[in-house]
Amino acid sequence: MDRGEFNTELKQLLGNCIFLSLCFSLSGIFFIVTGIQFWLSKYMQDVLGCDEDEAALIYMTISFSGPVSGVVVGGIVTSSLGGYNSRKGQLV
Repeated sequence: MDRGEFNTELKQLLGNCIFLSLCFSLSGIFFIVTGIQFWLSKYMQDVLGCDEDEAALIYMTISFSGPVSGVVVGGIVTSSLGGYNSRKGQLV
């Protein structure tokens, strides 16, 4: 791949609004999750008075149950709205 092809493909990629929106959204989510991951245990120990093991257990419970419950509830909501296989869920 020569430099001209690379520049053309890069311009096409950076001109794709959906791609850029998804990249910025994921970057923001990772920034927030990393901040929560770093500061939550410290906050629980210093402000709430939990010991280190208790803070780690609470953090692990929240970190596991949050995404799992989001997937379950999201699946239920999506199915109740017609799901992916219904006529409502298809592009017309």
